[in-house]
Amino acid sequence: MKRVFMVIAALAIALAGYLLLDFSFEKLQDARRISRIPLSKTQGVLPGETYVSGAARARPGQPLLRSPDTSTDCLYYHYTIEREEKDSDGDTRWVLFDSSTEMSDFVLVDDTGEIRVSPNLPSDVHVGVSHQREHGQFRYTEYRIDPGDRLVVMGMAARAASGAMSLRFDLDGSYVPIISDEDQRSETQSRARTSAFATGAAMVMLMFASWLLLGAFRVHNTTLFLLLFTLGSTMTLVKMGISLADRDVSELGDRLERLDRSLSSEVGRLDASATTDWRDAALITSLDVPGEELMRLRRQRVAAAQVIEAARYDLSRFPELLFASRVPDALLQPPALSSEDDALRTPVEAPAAMPGIWGWLLVIALLAAMLASTRAGLRAVKLKRLMEHMPTSPIRGVNYGLTEICGQPSQLSGTDELRGPVSNRLCLYYNYVVTRKSGDKTVTEKNITEHTPFLLTDASDSVVVHPREATFYTDHSVSTREGSRTYTERAIYLEDALYVLGFAGISGDAHDHLEVLHREDLPLVIAALPERELHYRVGRKGNFLLGLGVALTASLGMYTFTSFGTFGAGDYFYATLTSCLYTAACFVALLYNDLVFVRERVRRGFANIEVALKKRFDLIAALLPVVESYVAHERETLEAIAELRSHAPAEGPSREAIAQTSTDLGASNQASAALFALRESYPHLQADTHINALMRTLTDVEDELALMRAGYNDTVEHYNTRITTLPEIFIARPFGFAPAMHLDATVARMSPAPDMSALTTHDRAKAQAP
Repeated sequence: MKRVFMVIAALAIALAGYLLLDFSFEKLQDARRISRIPLSKTQGVLPGETYVSGAARARPGQPLLRSPDTSTDCLYYHYTIEREEKDSDGDTRWVLFDSSTEMSDFVLVDDTGEIRVSPNLPSDVHVGVSHQREHGQFRYTEYRIDPGDRLVVMGMAARAASGAMSLRFDLDGSYVPIISDEDQRSETQSRARTSAFATGAAMVMLMFASWLLLGAFRVHNTTLFLLLFTLGSTMTLVKMGISLADRDVSELGDRLERLDRSLSSEVGRLDASATTDWRDAALITSLDVPGEELMRLRRQRVAAAQVIEAARYDLSRFPELLFASRVPDALLQPPALSSEDDALRTPVEAPAAMPGIWGWLLVIALLAAMLASTRAGLRAVKLKRLMEHMPTSPIRGVNYGLTEICGQPSQLSGTDELRGPVSNRLCLYYNYVVTRKSGDKTVTEKNITEHTPFLLTDASDSVVVHPREATFYTDHSVSTREGSRTYTERAIYLEDALYVLGFAGISGDAHDHLEVLHREDLPLVIAALPERELHYRVGRKGNFLLGLGVALTASLGMYTFTSFGTFGAGDYFYATLTSCLYTAACFVALLYNDLVFVRERVRRGFANIEVALKKRFDLIAALLPVVESYVAHERETLEAIAELRSHAPAEGPSREAIAQTSTDLGASNQASAALFALRESYPHLQADTHINALMRTLTDVEDELALMRAGYNDTVEHYNTRITTLPEIFIARPFGFAPAMHLDATVARMSPAPDMSALTTHDRAKAQAP
């Protein structure tokens, strides 16, 4: 049932994410429509999509509106009444109680003339607060357009029955109905940034849907998750970018066709007998019309030239150029302009500008969130892969360094009992939280964590575990409720079977045994869960955080490109590129961490061999004087053993170190064999307790050495395989992961060790010397 619910939830969230992406698409499309329509003078307005700027004035003979609260004469007002409400915690909020809106036709005036604006409510009107006051528990706010206010208006220009141009908002076209006291750039950026935020939110939703879907089938493979999410989001963004480019080109073609028809119609209206194309430079001199009409036509040709130049630029960019062939070349030919006509050009506003202080703060916040999510995600995935690669050791086989063990906990002698505050059961760790319900909020009054050292035991031995700075995992949770308070306990009890991953270091008290404790650069994990379940949970946490990093990277890319770019379809491709680069960087980091871990296991295995080999040499050196006191007449053998030098541990498994270690192993093998042979030959040596103790220790060291040598060679085999297979080979070579050498007979022959005959011929050679 839980799996079905997770699948349904994943599909529902994915659908919501795609709907949000569609909303983002529409907002970016609106930004594109606003940015590609150049500013026109009112005298040069052509039928079709138009963007003009000027001062608002009342139409002659038309009465002004009167605002409800201040009784101000105006052309437009939006009036709201809000009521103050408080929640149970005393926090205040304003709730809309009533509102009204009214608008009349007006004219927009610039230095070349005027044009009538005929809005129809509801229109997209953006004006600031004109008046606000509070009285009792109510707040009254007016948003107004007063006569003389500077406005920008975008709409469809059409010729009225009187022949005059007017701006309307009820006609179809590639435009966004706007009446605003801000400039074109601000209107464009507000929509583009809304699109960027919506894209980021949609990416988070798609990531969460992918995470839930894989979780429903208990899949926690990081590579699969990142590939599924990145490929899915990449394909979606690329498809949307291509769709945006396709729609852009279609709208450009339609607009250029309307522009061509409108100018041809204007020329025909001025002179029905004119045969000169409106693009021809000779048109202006060939027409015999009043000066005002001629100036209007010149401004219209200049406005058309700016529209065509902007269209040619748009069609030269990727991915719009993929569809550029749909627009006939004839429509992309700009009119020939004289130097006097060029002087009539209106300034073209850059669609993007440097973000302000809040924009930069948002960029920094997104970057910080992405880096924090990435760091935490990589650490979680690294921990999961570490647990997967780390073999579980019996407690008796624990060596110095990172170790993974399982066992049954028990109370450590000399420590106080630890009991859960809610369950009153003996435990080794608990987290105790007290929360209080206050209205629609929950307040945490207490959050206490306690733990105690414990003894972990398996079939082979016991080891002390110090849980300071550990990360705990448990399913045990007990809650009780009294009134408005809830008491919750999460704990690990003494009867739980435990998994422990941590650093095995020398005891701080006796210095004669190992204990599991916290070390700054290594994890310490204590879990009352099966190991596979722990892998699943840690892996899911890492996947979620890395997926969030991908979504935040795409959001940062979209916001950056919409702040500094031109709000084109290419922004989707650039955002896709940033998320793909992020995913690639995560793969590189994960593979690199894996190879470093395996290489460190090789080095650690070799270091353990070096330590055990030195111990073997020291034991042989300690045995020699005791044996010599019994069998001094075995001069040849004893002198050969005495000449065996001590072993100096190497820093790493280099070629020279492997050769020296192989030689020393061979020599120590012969010396050890000789000592055991002497002990077997002389009963009084077998009766010496000191010799027997040393011999038993030597036997244990040799057993450890044999196991370590086998484990080292297995690790070397695994490491060498990893660095020569795909995809690790692409990481291993650039970062200098060289193959490791086995510690076997082949290596030993590189520097031959002395054979057993040296122990029996040594004295003869000395006797024959002069």
